[in-house]
Amino acid sequence: MLQRTILLTLGCLLVLEVGNSSASISLPIKGVKRMALKSAKVGATSGTEHTIESGVRNADLAYLLEIGVGSPPQPFTLLFDTGSSTTWIPVDNCGHRCGFPPHGYSDASSSTSESTTLKFDIQYGRGFAEGYFVKETVTLGNASIPQTYIAVSNFNDGELSMDGADGIFGAGPDELSYSDNSEGIIIPTVLTSMKTEKLIDERSFSVYFQPRKDENDESINGVVTFGGVDTERIEPKINYVNVTKQAGYKDYWAINIDGLAFDNQTVSKTQSMVALVDTGTTMVLIPEAIARDFFRNIPSAYRSQSGLFVIPCNASNLPTFSVIINGEKYTLDGSQYVIPRFQVQHLNPDYCYTYLQSGPPNLQIILGYGFLQSVGTIYNMDTRQIGFGRHKAH
Repeated sequence: MLQRTILLTLGCLLVLEVGNSSASISLPIKGVKRMALKSAKVGATSGTEHTIESGVRNADLAYLLEIGVGSPPQPFTLLFDTGSSTTWIPVDNCGHRCGFPPHGYSDASSSTSESTTLKFDIQYGRGFAEGYFVKETVTLGNASIPQTYIAVSNFNDGELSMDGADGIFGAGPDELSYSDNSEGIIIPTVLTSMKTEKLIDERSFSVYFQPRKDENDESINGVVTFGGVDTERIEPKINYVNVTKQAGYKDYWAINIDGLAFDNQTVSKTQSMVALVDTGTTMVLIPEAIARDFFRNIPSAYRSQSGLFVIPCNASNLPTFSVIINGEKYTLDGSQYVIPRFQVQHLNPDYCYTYLQSGPPNLQIILGYGFLQSVGTIYNMDTRQIGFGRHKAH
């Protein structure tokens, strides 16, 4: 999960379908106002028979979805984050220690709450969350997942609460969870629990997202499909890539890419580039030297006091930016990497932010929302692969 910004989200609905059934459940996702920039931590279509589909709405640069925890279900709105593996919610009456979140978890109000001795402590760059684990029933629409590990926070930085979110839905690989708990063990994710309960046939999910058309757009423009590929919205030709084995990245949803290109000119590199594919990140973060070279091609572009590159809003003939993955080029033009003015305001009204920015020196590349809005992604924990598929025309 990286960069957050000041934005307004309008209401939408969450839709969940199980298997091939036509039954669906629509749940409201309330509007939130994003309050801060935040830095955080770092084929063929599937033949699966059962899938679980959840609608998500980008809370202007973040994916939010609703789940229920406990029996009866207690509602929570969570940031959908492939960059972390622990799903956590705030404890009831946490107050200022959790930033006064919209919802809180009460074990006394649940007939399925089971305590554990496990503690959790997660660092998200400048943010953090800590507390303890319980085993609980998790509800996604009309699907119930019993005996699922959920972290309950009794102390966190509270920044998610400012955005109207309660916590995080960890969609990273199971192996990433070992650093989040007191015993240093691998804790099954919600996705793994879904397969254990035979709600899905494989530990995979696909993410489809399209950007808002304008500030009045209230459409359901994001979907997470658990257990397979969203064949309604993603083309059947999927470009699958193995998760990297490079130290420091192998437990994340991260891949080796072939390179980056500006206006079809490939950026030279001396070693394989590793890219995190992260729904919890706003920006497309690239190495500092490459970012500087890119913005030199845009007249009057400069680095603002916030540390982010900005460009003239009326700039024309903007260079394209491409990510080359397994021999295939995925290209963003200026209309795709310039953040719309209705989403975030710059102090200088003549300048706009872009999704392309330089990342921290300890990371190579992060493909966040600014990239994911243009391509469907499939994350398969069983095969240790990430797939990329073009959006279907609608």
